Amino acid sequence: MIKPFIVLVSVLILCVSCKNALHTHKRHYSKKEILEIYDDSKTELEYEVFARAIRGLNKIKHIKRRDLITVIDYSKPSHLKRLYVFDLHHKKLIFNELVSHGVNSGKTLVESFSNTPDSRQSSVGFMLASETYQGKHGLSLRLDGLEKKINDNVRYREITIHSADYATQEFIDENGYLGRSHGCPAIPPKYSDSLIKYIANGSCVYLHTNSPLYLDHSKIK
Repeated sequence: MIKPFIVLVSVLILCVSCKNALHTHKRHYSKKEILEIYDDSKTELEYEVFARAIRGLNKIKHIKRRDLITVIDYSKPSHLKRLYVFDLHHKKLIFNELVSHGVNSGKTLVESFSNTPDSRQSSVGFMLASETYQGKHGLSLRLDGLEKKINDNVRYREITIHSADYATQEFIDENGYLGRSHGCPAIPPKYSDSLIKYIANGSCVYLHTNSPLYLDHSKIK
C-alpha cells in the first residue's frame, strides 16, 4: 500500500505544480503590485514608463515569460544607461545598461523611428524576445514586433539585440556620444551574452518613446 500512496502524492504535487505554472503564465499585475515592484527595484526609470510597460504586459496574452520585462527608454539620451531588465517575481532590477539606437533616428536622442526596411531607424513599442542565434556580432537575439503597422516589420528588418564595440562607455568617453546602429538596440559586449540568455525565448521587451506619434496610435495602453 505504500507505493500507491507515494504515486498518489506525486500526482497531487505534479497537479499543483502545473496549476502554479499555469497561474504564472496568466500572471496579471495589479496597480498595487506595479507600484511595489517599482519601489522595491529602486530603479531610476520613471514610474510612468515602468507602469506603461507592465500595463502592456498585462494585455499581451501570448507572452510566455511573464516574470520579467525589458524596458528601453528611448526618451533618454544615449550616454545614459537606458536599458532595464526587471525580475518582476523577485521585484529586482537585474540589468541596467547602455543601449544604442539607429543612426538615422538621431545623434544622442531618438528623434524619429520607423517600421520601414532599410530605414536604419529604431523601432519602438512592445516586442517579443524570441530565439537566439550566432551571427557576426556573436550571440544575438531576434525580436518580433507585437504592434501592427508600428513595429511588425522588426524581424524582416533583422532588428536584433546584439553586442557592439560602439555601445560602450569607452566609445562615449572618446567620442562624446554612444555609437549608433542600423536600428538594432546594441549593447555592451561585456554584458551581452548574459543579458540575452536571461531574456530570450518568450519575454516582453518594451521600447519607449514620448512621441505622440507612437503613444496616440498604439493600441496597447
